Amino acid sequence: MRFSAVAVLTLVAACQAAPPEAPALDRQAIADEVQQTVNAWMETGPTNDLDAAAAFFMDDLSTYFVGDPMLFFNRLRVYPTKPDFVQAFEPSMANRTGTHYNQTGSSFVVLSADAVVHTYQGTYNITNLEGVTGPDYPMTVTVVWVRHEGAWKILHLHQSWSTDIE
Repeated sequence: MRFSAVAVLTLVAACQAAPPEAPALDRQAIADEVQQTVNAWMETGPTNDLDAAAAFFMDDLSTYFVGDPMLFFNRLRVYPTKPDFVQAFEPSMANRTGTHYNQTGSSFVVLSADAVVHTYQGTYNITNLEGVTGPDYPMTVTVVWVRHEGAWKILHLHQSWSTDIE
């Protein structure tokens, strides 16, 4: 009797339909979508509108971080909230009419349909109040993007410059 019960259970299990497979991520399409958001974010640089630039950052980090949140890491300075980030960068906007960014290398790690790590290299330059644009400075940036309420937002950003900002 045991043998036939095991045989029936084995037969029933073998005849079950395979579970549906999760849909494959279109990683390139997701990366392209994030790149469009990156482009829009970088276009806010020349206007020096910190509120426009800050709109690309998450408002509330508490649901993502375990421990203290870090929105922006710049060398040895950590800005845990969007207001801290804006306050730290406001003084540097007073001496310029624009900041221009140029990506020279870029890669994306698509972790899920709603989370992407973007790393890029490039340069930036600053146009001062007299309208003179300075030299290009090299930079390397890593950004964690999350889809929040249908829009891509920066969860964490680390930017390294090889020279000080003037």
